[in-house]
Amino acid sequence: MNTSVLDPYLQAVRDNDQGKLAASLAGDVVMHGPLVIEPITGRDQVAPVLGLAFGAVEGFRFGEILSAPGQYAVAFTGKIGAEDIEGMELLHLDTQGKIDSFTAYVRPLAALVALQNQVAPALGLPAITLTPAT
Repeated sequence: MNTSVLDPYLQAVRDNDQGKLAASLAGDVVMHGPLVIEPITGRDQVAPVLGLAFGAVEGFRFGEILSAPGQYAVAFTGKIGAEDIEGMELLHLDTQGKIDSFTAYVRPLAALVALQNQVAPALGLPAITLTPAT
């Protein structure tokens, strides 16, 4: 399946271009992710959070893209501090080719905590910590 409809979004992330990232999102986009409990809604709220998250990942690279009509799963990898991170974005596009639903999955847990610690202050959230098993 042709995934070129995602090119503006993928390039915006690669270039860390907030304007182009926002332009790839529908006005009523809904974001679900591991950093917040409630979904984040609206382009003006989602774009800055995505920008913070993508900007926190060093060596961010997209991998395999799986597709179905209007839906895509995009794998990614990178590093946050000393932690390797990998994840998957589930994207749904509206009839204009804009992302109207974004769900992110991230692993391993230590990388998720490192990501949360990077973006928490900007979101007004407390940083979380991992407690070593005893």
